Amino acid sequence: MMKGEIVEFVQDEYLIIRVMEGQDMRIPANYIRSFKIKEGKMSIYNLPEKGYFNYTKGGFLFTKANEFDVVNVNMSVHTINGYRHNEFYSAGLGFGLDRYGSTSAFPVYLSLNRDFFASRVTPVFNGNIGYSWMWEIDDGWEEFDDVNGGLYWELGLGLRINYKKTALIFNYAYKRQNSELTMTEDLWWRAENTVTENHKFRNMTLTVGMEF
Repeated sequence: MMKGEIVEFVQDEYLIIRVMEGQDMRIPANYIRSFKIKEGKMSIYNLPEKGYFNYTKGGFLFTKANEFDVVNVNMSVHTINGYRHNEFYSAGLGFGLDRYGSTSAFPVYLSLNRDFFASRVTPVFNGNIGYSWMWEIDDGWEEFDDVNGGLYWELGLGLRINYKKTALIFNYAYKRQNSELTMTEDLWWRAENTVTENHKFRNMTLTVGMEF
């Protein structure tokens, strides 16, 4: 039998106990038959388990608007439903809504995620790849004759904080959206000219979300 202050407990993983000498001891779960709590506080959380999950996030897109280094700030909302293989790897199918100035995009994509450590707080890596449908926004300052989507991909790093049944995830990522934009140039010194441009929206994103 051992007496001390419970510092941290991860179900089915380990228990950290502070003994009388002030030292912290980490005890694997399979070494513990039972324990009793008399007083004090205990930090309890669960590592992500194998099974289905939903991850919903929202945040901001930072896009360079023109050659004068003007940066547009737009909104981004996404949700991913998938399957977690263990406490480190998960994959899912996601979709969302991104705004790029005078256009909006609806991406559908495959999402792959990797947690680096089996701990309450861990760095995470994510990668997404898919296709987006795009359209013009009526209140945009640019007018397009036609807007078509294209390849969508994203690579990001973040921080995951595990709780008992959920996780809070902060993410910083690079996102690129391919598109085809057609517009008519109406200049007073020459005739109208229709131009089609293969445009790549390059963005940095900052998001926060919850996994259930």
